[in-house]
Amino acid sequence: MSGLPKPTQCLEDNLSPAPSPTGLIALQLSATIKPAKSVVPAAILNDPAIAGVQIYIDWSALEPGHDQFSPTVFHALDTAFCEADEHDKFVVLDVLPGFYSPPWALGITTPPACASSPYQTGSSFAFCFAYSYLGKAPPRALAEPWDHTYLSNWFSFLQVIKARYEDNAEFSMIAAAGPTSVSEEMSMPNLPRLADRPLYEQPRAR
Repeated sequence: MSGLPKPTQCLEDNLSPAPSPTGLIALQLSATIKPAKSVVPAAILNDPAIAGVQIYIDWSALEPGHDQFSPTVFHALDTAFCEADEHDKFVVLDVLPGFYSPPWALGITTPPACASSPYQTGSSFAFCFAYSYLGKAPPRALAEPWDHTYLSNWFSFLQVIKARYEDNAEFSMIAAAGPTSVSEEMSMPNLPRLADRPLYEQPRAR
């Protein structure tokens, strides 16, 4: 596919059997996906009590442009699979869409300014919504999860992940994400807290 970096050589050579996906799993957030840096700390790789690693990574980090993939981020992810093989760990992938979808997949060119009313995104199938974390997180762009354009973009991306890692012996699980907001969990954004009324209004007497 155009723009997809060539797999790391150690990934192509990684055919040894992986342990079964049971036991303790160490969670690694997407912030650890950085060039020239191991995704998984050595202390985790060398700990015999930890059976696998679970990697959270944003869709926008892997495919910032349509069919344009980040070589450094993919290389870091490849390296995580290679390190898992060397240390007899399995790998769980959590590739996050929702709020972490790239703007192009929402039909826009740049992230919308969701801080000002009426929260226009410039997209025909994305809207600004707040998963509030008790009012501490600002509204962000979220696609309508049933939109065919969004789903087509998401499924095409998943085919890239499948083609690259499906034969890897360490690849044990992937999260069922897609119509979500902040994680792979089927959570709905909270109602926005408005200044002139409580978060939930009491039913009116009739």
